[in-house]
Amino acid sequence: MEKKLEVEVAKKLLEEANKMNPGGWYDHSLVVGEVAGKIAKALGEDEEKAKAFGYIHDIGRRVGRCQLKHIYEGYKYLSSLGYEEAAKICLTHSFFENKVEGVIGNWDMSEEEKNFVSNYIENTEFGIYDKIIQLSDTISLASGVTTLERRMTDVFFRYGFNEYTEYNFRVRLELQDSFEEKLGYPIYKLFKNEICEEIENDRVKKVVRFWK
Repeated sequence: MEKKLEVEVAKKLLEEANKMNPGGWYDHSLVVGEVAGKIAKALGEDEEKAKAFGYIHDIGRRVGRCQLKHIYEGYKYLSSLGYEEAAKICLTHSFFENKVEGVIGNWDMSEEEKNFVSNYIENTEFGIYDKIIQLSDTISLASGVTTLERRMTDVFFRYGFNEYTEYNFRVRLELQDSFEEKLGYPIYKLFKNEICEEIENDRVKKVVRFWK
């Protein structure tokens, strides 16, 4: 029987996972949860559900340093606890269409696991909560909410500007456009203060690094 993932349970699972593998992914997940809750509320969806899903989207990183393996590990872990809908989020947050080509990161998993992920994504309908987490993940850093362009600039520096990163930039922009069409205003209107604070803090850090 499908179990509902409550916010407090999601935070507890996240905290336990962080003890197993501490890292910036924990702070990032907290930000994603808050962002997802705010977007869901603005859309008239379940704020608490979106928040819980945001907290656990990267829960697979509990197993240690990994790339795409974390999506499979997260799915497997939450499924074992009976949270099937939340487990789905662990897989769908990394894909924006029903195909696995173009995803950023190494397939650091077995061929059997990769085939499972591929079949799942190709045959799964992305619902509103899948898309809310995808967008929230896209505009969330460990330090706070940011713009899609700033987040993708970080991706370009790490992975280079190529057909894969260009594809990811395009599909994320399309996702953002679809939400703004639903809302009737720019997504950043929901996070104006937070984004200004994040940019200002980042600017100060860069100045400090420059003068050291």
